[in-house]
Amino acid sequence: MAVHSLERVARERIEEVCDRAFEETFQNDPSVFVVRKVQTHVAVLAPPAALESRLAEQWGARLCASVVRVIASTSNDENVVRFENQAAFVSSFLSDFVAGTAWDHWYHRAFRVHRRLAVDEAILAVLIENQDCLSQILHRLAKANALDAVLHALGPEGQHVLWTRVSRLTSGPLSEDALRIFVHSAFDLADSLSVWAASPPSERDFLRGYLVTHPAGPNWIEPSSLASAVADVFRVLLRDGWLSIPDASHQDMLAKLDSALNSSYDWLDKSYLKNSLAALLSPASPERIVRSSTLRPPLPTPAQLRLLRSLLAAIQIRRCHLEPADKSVHSHLLRILAALASTETIASQATIQLIESIVEAWVTLRTSAEGDSALLNLRRGQLHFLLTRLSPSEKIRLQPHLESVANAGEPAIAVVEELLRQYPSIPQAPALAEINSACGGLFLLVRTVQDLRLSTLLKESGFDSLEPMLVALAIRISGPAAALDGNFDAGAALWAGIKAEESSFHLSRLATLASQLFRDNLAELVAAQRLVETFSSADFVDQPLPIALPPEVANVVDFAAASLLHGWARWLPGLSRSSVRLLLEQFVRRSAILHLYLDRIEVSLSPGPLDAILKMAGYLSDSPNASWLGNRFVRFRTAS
Repeated sequence: MAVHSLERVARERIEEVCDRAFEETFQNDPSVFVVRKVQTHVAVLAPPAALESRLAEQWGARLCASVVRVIASTSNDENVVRFENQAAFVSSFLSDFVAGTAWDHWYHRAFRVHRRLAVDEAILAVLIENQDCLSQILHRLAKANALDAVLHALGPEGQHVLWTRVSRLTSGPLSEDALRIFVHSAFDLADSLSVWAASPPSERDFLRGYLVTHPAGPNWIEPSSLASAVADVFRVLLRDGWLSIPDASHQDMLAKLDSALNSSYDWLDKSYLKNSLAALLSPASPERIVRSSTLRPPLPTPAQLRLLRSLLAAIQIRRCHLEPADKSVHSHLLRILAALASTETIASQATIQLIESIVEAWVTLRTSAEGDSALLNLRRGQLHFLLTRLSPSEKIRLQPHLESVANAGEPAIAVVEELLRQYPSIPQAPALAEINSACGGLFLLVRTVQDLRLSTLLKESGFDSLEPMLVALAIRISGPAAALDGNFDAGAALWAGIKAEESSFHLSRLATLASQLFRDNLAELVAAQRLVETFSSADFVDQPLPIALPPEVANVVDFAAASLLHGWARWLPGLSRSSVRLLLEQFVRRSAILHLYLDRIEVSLSPGPLDAILKMAGYLSDSPNASWLGNRFVRFRTAS
C-alpha cells in the first residue's frame, strides 16, 4: 500500500476507530485517563487493493490495545494520570491554573490551546466548553478551596457571560436571526402605541447592541416565553430612554394595545404580553402596576418546589459559601450552582430562572436594609414599597424578579428570608444626625399628608408653601410638647421640613392663607375620595391651641388636623371611627429617637399600647419618599 494512503488513513480514520474501540473497552466508565506516552509497533500486511476502512479497523484496534495495556500496567503518575470524570479533570486544571502551576504538569497539555489567552478568557472558554458538567466543576472547585480564586479571576463580566450562556442552557450566543422577530415586534408595538421618545434607532443597530447584553433565549414552544422575549426588548428600550410613558389615559393606551395585538401576534401569549407592557407603560401608582401584571406563573411547579427545598436546606446547613462582600449577583448564582451540584432539578430553565429571581430579590432587600418590613411587603405582593427606592432603570430590571418571587409564594420567599438571616444587610453609612424628639409620633402621618394632597390644595388656594401648614399641624397635633420652653421641637421641625429656629417665621406666613378657600378644597377632596366618613368640627374644642393664630386660620388648622388624623386611622381594624383624643393618646403623641440619613429618616418610636395593631395593619411599613423631607422616606423601628 502506498505511503500516502497510510497517511490518509492515519489522518482521517484512525481517531474515529480508536474512539469506538475505547468506548467498547471502557463502556460507561466516566473516568478520564491522560496518557503521556504510548510506544507500540504495528505491522501492516495488506495487499495494495485492501480497503482503507478495514485497514483502519485493524490499525486502530492494535493502537487501542496498546493504550489499554499502558493504562493497566502503569502504577505511577509519571506516564498515566486518572481522573474520576471530566469535571474532576477540568477542576484540577482550573485549580492549578489560578495558582499559576497548570503548565508545570504534563497532564494539563490538553488545555494548551488556551495558553495564549488572557486569564479570564481562558477560564471562561474552558468552562463553556465543559458546560454540560459546569455545576460539578464548580462543586469540585469549592471543595478544593479554589472557587473564590476562579470566580475572582473570571471577573463580573465573565461571571455574567458564563451564567447567561450555561445556566440558561444555551450552547452559544444567540444570533441576530434568532432575536430579530422579537426586536421587530417590540418596535412595531412601540409604533402602534406612539411611545417613542424621539426618532427610534434602526432595528439593525439596536439588535446588534442588544446581543451584546447576552439576552436569555426563549423557549420556542412556550407562547408565554415568546411573549416574555418581546417584553424584554420593550423593557430595554424603556430603560435606555428610547420610549416614554404616554400622556394619554391608561385606558386609551390599553385600547391601542388590544388593537395592535389582535392584528397579529397569534404566535405568542397575547394576554401575557399585554399585562407586561401595561405594567411597564402605566402612569398609575406603582402598587397598581404591580398588581395588574403577572409576569410569572402564579404557583411554582413540582420541579421548582423540589429545587427550593434543596436550596433552603443547603443554605441552612451553610453549604452555599456565598461571599457577603461580593457585589456581583452572578458570583452568588454560580456559588449556589456549585452547592446544588447533586440536585437534578437544576437542569430546567424555569428552575434556574427562579433561582436568579430569588438571588436578585435577596440582594435588593439586603443592600437596601429593608429587613422585616420589606419581607412583609414581598409576602403581601406590595412591591411598590421596594420599587420606589430604585432608580428607573433598576426598577425596570428588578420588577420581574420581585414579581417572580412573590408569585412563587412562601417556598421562594422562605429562601430569601433564610439568605437574609445568614447574610444580613450590608452595613450602612452612619446617620447624618440623631434627634431625641418628644413629637416622634408625627412621622406616622407622613403618608396621609401625601394622601390628602395638602401641598396641591394649598397651591390651588393661592398659597405656595406646605411648610407653614405643617408647622401649625405639628403644634396642633403634638400639643405643648411641640414647643417646650418656647423652643420648637427639633423632631417636629424635621417633620415639617424646616429648621427649628424658623418656626415663628413660617407660622406668621399663615396670615396670608385664604383660609375658607383652602378649607373648602380640603373638604371637597375628603368627600370625593371618601378618606373620612364623618368627624366633628369641634374635635379639638377641649384642647386649646398653644400658639396665637388668627381665628379663621386656627379653625382651618383644626379642620386640617382632624382630617389628617381621621384619614390616617381609616384602615385601623376596629378603630377607624375613633375620636381624635383616642388617636392622639394611643398612637400619635409619643417620643422617638430620629436618625437622619441621605435617603431616609429612621424613627425609633417609644412603645405604644396598640403597636401590634399598627403592625398588623401595615402602618409601620416604609412611607413613600416625601418631597418636603428632602425626598427621603420614613422607616419605623419599634420595640419587639
